[in-house]
Amino acid sequence: MNTVSRVAHLRSHLLALALFAAASPAGAVSLCASTAKELHDDLVAASDGGTYAGQDVEINLVQGTYKTGTVTGNGPFAYSSTAATGQIILSGGWGPGCSDFVRDARVTILDGRNATQVLNIQNKNALVYRSEEHTFELQS
Repeated sequence: MNTVSRVAHLRSHLLALALFAAASPAGAVSLCASTAKELHDDLVAASDGGTYAGQDVEINLVQGTYKTGTVTGNGPFAYSSTAATGQIILSGGWGPGCSDFVRDARVTILDGRNATQVLNIQNKNALVYRSEEHTFELQS
């Protein structure tokens, strides 16, 4: 599969796997990540067994590129929840400290380095995708 096909394939999977929203659900935990390690750690904290398991968690991503690799165990950025409650919300385009926001998917990139799947979200709850809320881009 060539790079263009892989990116299209990843984007089609994202439609089925990810939830994007402009605003946090009431009472959601709001986290800010500016490095791949922080993103990974926040996803672990929101997953089964983590500090925020079963809660609504919004992870705001500071503008930049987040690469899979050593920090992700050479796998994708991953979230997994079997809880009957809670959802994950990823939002890119944030400035330093998540203080301001730009709705432009090109400024926040999740990158698999042509080596791994980029993002794997597994959630028992129904997921919703709203195309007008693109706030980050995936690269293989």
